[in-house]
Amino acid sequence: MTLRNRVRGSLFGGALGAALGAGLAGMSWAQIKHRFGPGGVTGPTGAYGVHLPMTTNTQLALFTAEGMLRASVRFRSKGICHPPGVVWYAYQRWLATQRRAAPPRAGDTGAGTGAGEHGFVLTGWLITQPVLYARRFPGQATLTGLSLPKPPAAEQRVNPTSKGCGALTRSAPFGLFCDSPATAWTFAAECAAFTHGHPVGVLSAAAFAWIVAEVTYHGRTVVAATESALGRLADEDGAEPVCLALRAALDAATAGPLAGERVAGLGRGTTAERALAIAVYCAAVPADPRAALLASVNHSGDSDSTGVVCGNLLGAVYGENVLPGDWLTALEGADLIGELADDVVRELLDPPTEPEAWGGATLAWFDRYPGG
Repeated sequence: MTLRNRVRGSLFGGALGAALGAGLAGMSWAQIKHRFGPGGVTGPTGAYGVHLPMTTNTQLALFTAEGMLRASVRFRSKGICHPPGVVWYAYQRWLATQRRAAPPRAGDTGAGTGAGEHGFVLTGWLITQPVLYARRFPGQATLTGLSLPKPPAAEQRVNPTSKGCGALTRSAPFGLFCDSPATAWTFAAECAAFTHGHPVGVLSAAAFAWIVAEVTYHGRTVVAATESALGRLADEDGAEPVCLALRAALDAATAGPLAGERVAGLGRGTTAERALAIAVYCAAVPADPRAALLASVNHSGDSDSTGVVCGNLLGAVYGENVLPGDWLTALEGADLIGELADDVVRELLDPPTEPEAWGGATLAWFDRYPGG
């Protein structure tokens, strides 16, 4: 399978899972069955007035991908880069979308114009996309963490009690961009700590990025990739809740066909390690991807978060072509997601390069993805 198929599959799969789960926010399994029937939802239900909406989780995942892409452009063009720092500014651009009604107009992108938080400059192609300016109830930990005037120092604990899903759900692009699971882990952990300082929040995001890298670049199954991540987690203080949740997910995956009661047995998915466990379980059990996506959202709990993580995994394993075509056609922002995914693959495999710039990006590419 090509890298393009996996990258597009993961970004599209995550967006579909998030969109499916968005319509179930705050609903218990009993409420879901009462409203949609004994099997729960069987397809899109709509949310925010959109059939299959782009959620906050998808918006942030796209800005993560853009940040990693711009970090690569910066390194090629300037010879120095710390990717998490570049991703921080990508998240600042996302934050600006939540505080503006529409993209900046020409001449309204400079420091001091109010275009960005803390006077930074709004640049690049992604920030000009109107669909990203929709407000879809982002989590408070994400908003407070990203509202800081600069990235937190390593010893600074931002939201130290927060072990929610906000960092986890935006972390697949680290694994899509890094062929080394260890590098994906490092970048995901540092960027998770921008908003979710509890070890569970950080380590769940890091383990997820590791799993995605193992699947994408090394052809691992979800089970094998998760077992590999468990080996890495063994070295970390505070990892026991994440390890227990992932081992429970793997045990459930060997217990038989995909089943709602096994999803329920893994928790509500309202904390990062539980959401990751539900997603791993649903992606690991051999099943039709449509059925796996539906299982990942048909439960009491954070269906948006479990759906996006499951979709990221399914797409990375099986590729774009197995995702329901009728859902992709209706997905809000599908063209944008596909375009960004293709740009990620282009930067990875055949980056636009100026021959006279010793490997640096062409002016057009640097304008699209400024290295900073």
